[in-house]
Amino acid sequence: MKKFNFILTLLFISTISLAQTASENITKKWSLHELEEFGEKYALTDAQQNDYIEFTADNKYMGTVNGEAIEGTWSEKSGTIVMAKGANSKFKVNWIKVITLEAENLVITYQSVDLIKTSLFYIPTKE
Repeated sequence: MKKFNFILTLLFISTISLAQTASENITKKWSLHELEEFGEKYALTDAQQNDYIEFTADNKYMGTVNGEAIEGTWSEKSGTIVMAKGANSKFKVNWIKVITLEAENLVITYQSVDLIKTSLFYIPTKE
């Protein structure tokens, strides 16, 4: 029984040490893969082919959405990423937030000034 408890404890400790935090997962460059509006997923337009978002370790982000610049700051609170839009962003939104964050998958949802909610699906940029 002691051996089983020891193995279980080792397994638990190794799982904790291998798990990445949200901050570690998000700090990279992400390429737009597809988008969703009104419950329908769409292929990227020519203007969106080079859209990306990059999160840096100093809690800033920058990128393009529909070919327009977006920038701001981000923070992690209780494992959740919170985004604030910067004043210099050309892309205008009412709000923007991270919905899903995994090592190979990022989903950001925003509401445009026209009140349209759009979800952006990103994958890590291959460099």
